[in-house]
Amino acid sequence: MWDVVEHLYDPKSDLDFLYSKLKPGGVLFITTHDVEELFARLTGRHYPMLMYQHFYHFSKRTLGMMLENAGYRVVGVQYHYKSWSLAYLHELLSKLWPENFAARSLGLLLTPFARLPGRRVPIKFPPVRRCDGDASGAPSGESGLG
Repeated sequence: MWDVVEHLYDPKSDLDFLYSKLKPGGVLFITTHDVEELFARLTGRHYPMLMYQHFYHFSKRTLGMMLENAGYRVVGVQYHYKSWSLAYLHELLSKLWPENFAARSLGLLLTPFARLPGRRVPIKFPPVRRCDGDASGAPSGESGLG
């Protein structure tokens, strides 16, 4: 499920349904944004993933709990990088802190680069989660989210 779980009206029910269809030893991969990561905390209400299409926002802990409650065993969490253009980052900074000296200075520094095509900055998010279904009904054990 690549960037899907946050769009579901009832993700717990959908994960329950998928669990019932998962073969023993089957694996479910999920990607979504993490609302507790540093970039989300820094940008607050301007965090780009807080959009109307996202009905749910998860942290590593809340998604892990929901998966374990649905019977899954979380065997790993891994972050990957998305890249955003300097123009987008400049626009985001100017909305976040329009009167802040540091933001204005950074904006002035980024402005010449923001107009160059193909210039991108990697941003760490969202996490990739690998969940093994335990169709036997045995206890799920350690989550690996520690």
